[in-house]
Amino acid sequence: RGITTSLLLGGLSWEDSISSRYGDNTITTNRDGVDVYYGIKLNIPIQTHWQISAGFKRYNLPTNDVDIMSVGLTFIF
Repeated sequence: RGITTSLLLGGLSWEDSISSRYGDNTITTNRDGVDVYYGIKLNIPIQTHWQISAGFKRYNLPTNDVDIMSVGLTFIF
């Protein structure tokens, strides 16, 4: 086994509801949507049944982009 990579592509369905008060008025905002996420993962074998992985994923949301970095250890049997 050698080094492998995975490309990630998907969608995230979300909704939010925000209420705030200004004086005697209540302001409510409801939003929802489906946004794309993508990423890459690298797997490196370190022993016969073990591999270490590192990954990066980005969610492109309307208000903020969210970046996730990960490191993992996998046992293969």
